[in-house]
Amino acid sequence: MKYLILLAVFHFQNLFSQSLNESIISNLPAVLNESSGLERDEQGNFWSHNDSGGEPELYHFSEDGTLLHTLKISNAENIDWEDITLASNGRMFIGDFGNNGNDREDLKILIVNINNLSPGFNLRNASTINFSYAEQTAFPPNNNKKNFDAEAMVYKNDSIFIFTKNRTQPFDGKCYQYYLPAIPGNYQINRSDTLFIAGADVESRVVGADFDSITNKLALLTSTKVLIFQPNTSNTLLSNTSTIRSFIDITQKEGICWGDSCKLYFSDEYVEALNVGGKLYNAELCAALGNKKVENPEFVIYPNPSNETIFIKLNKSVSEKRNITGELLTSNGEFVKIMQWNITENKGHVNTQNLPKGLYLLHLKENGMNLKFLKVLIN
Repeated sequence: MKYLILLAVFHFQNLFSQSLNESIISNLPAVLNESSGLERDEQGNFWSHNDSGGEPELYHFSEDGTLLHTLKISNAENIDWEDITLASNGRMFIGDFGNNGNDREDLKILIVNINNLSPGFNLRNASTINFSYAEQTAFPPNNNKKNFDAEAMVYKNDSIFIFTKNRTQPFDGKCYQYYLPAIPGNYQINRSDTLFIAGADVESRVVGADFDSITNKLALLTSTKVLIFQPNTSNTLLSNTSTIRSFIDITQKEGICWGDSCKLYFSDEYVEALNVGGKLYNAELCAALGNKKVENPEFVIYPNPSNETIFIKLNKSVSEKRNITGELLTSNGEFVKIMQWNITENKGHVNTQNLPKGLYLLHLKENGMNLKFLKVLIN
């Protein structure tokens, strides 16, 4: 995505039954300023690429953020690369199928071999899977049919599964699954499964995916949560939702991959204006989290939703005085107003009266450094 959508979750104990307590592992290599897809190879190193308009390159890096290889695709361009998925024989699939306007007629998946690379820069050709959606007859379609964008795919049993990013207006919450052979050719693909994801549009659009062939688990990434499936059948992966886990701190995460059956990794885009993102994260899913709720959030925000004033205070367990500033932003990062903070009482407020209804973000800083994003709903 070339536009900014930043979200953060409510910091109430009873908001989500299961949460992801993600940890920052390292900074991404500097060249990865818009990390979109993410994969982890058998050696435990990572692959990623930049979003639309970036160089047609894959970046191979270690867990500590050291860039190991750059693999340039010599016979392709990065129109809108959105995800990657890796087969066990070293075939990397690159999804050039980002379609914000639902008007592209050149959707493709590139296939390149990542084995036997030389240190540093490498140049290789890719073969191509060209495809179109059988249900799409207009470019673009009417607003209520704009579900032909995609930012997520996985490899499974010699097939590529694609999951759409819903852009319908009004938003209907549906994610469609398609699949096609993982071999070069020209295909018209039909919808094979449907998932309804509850919530507002920016919170429920699928932006990444990964499949673990060992445990038969599919993970779908949205702006605020991860949905984990244990599919019952080979061609309908969106069945049997086992878990929904929500992020504690939300940045523009678009890359996701499994580490093992109990660990997920994420990457996010760097947002220069806010100096956030550009990181590699992981999160434990099993014993470390179980069904625990988020206990003792650092900040309490109330009432939320609000129609007059939002109050923010530090948890009573935090006794030291904090020099905190804050700005209320629209969901696409535009400034609305300043938060008023009382350092003596460790609390602040924002007057939300007369603001348009919708989703807003409260961007908190401490001594000028980024601290946290809180989600605010105004009704």
